[in-house]
Order: sequence, then C-alpha cells, then structure tokens
Amino acid sequence: KYGSLPAFVLHQPPIPQEEAKQFPKQISFTQQSSAASRSAMATKIYIVYYSTWGHVATLAEEIKKGADSVPGVEVTVWRVPETLPEEVLGKMHAA
Repeated sequence: KYGSLPAFVLHQPPIPQEEAKQFPKQISFTQQSSAASRSAMATKIYIVYYSTWGHVATLAEEIKKGADSVPGVEVTVWRVPETLPEEVLGKMHAA
C-alpha cells in the first residue's frame, strides 16, 4: 500500500485562475530515482513534543507505534526539555 508513495511530497496551494494566467507554464517535478532505490531509502519521521503532565508524551508514543508499523519508516521521538522552574511546576502540581 505505502510502497507506491513518492520519495517526496510537494504541497502547493492552488493558484487562482487570474494569477495562473501570469505564469508562462506550469512548474513540474520529475522523480529520477528507480523503485529499487526508493525502497532502499528509509522514510524518516521525527516526532518532537513537549509534555508537562504526560498526556502529549502518551500521544507521541502512540503516533510512533503507528509509524513504526509502516515498512521502511524510521521514527525518532524527541522530548523538548522542561523550561519551567521547579517552583512553578510545584505550584502547577506538575510532576
């Protein structure tokens, strides 16, 4: 199912008709790599999160589980360190 996805995804919002007429031609991208080279190259996903009480950490781990289930995907989870002082966290009753 996922093996047919391109090595990259280009997101470009649609151009209104009036503006499209100003451009001489449509820009296109072609993919030069073969299916064999695409399958050898892993897709890397980085999940970066901040979590005070652990709810977002649980969500990040569940997202990782889902992404890990896709062949050829490497997932890395990074937690942003706490920036609040211990005194503030204590007043918030945060762990």
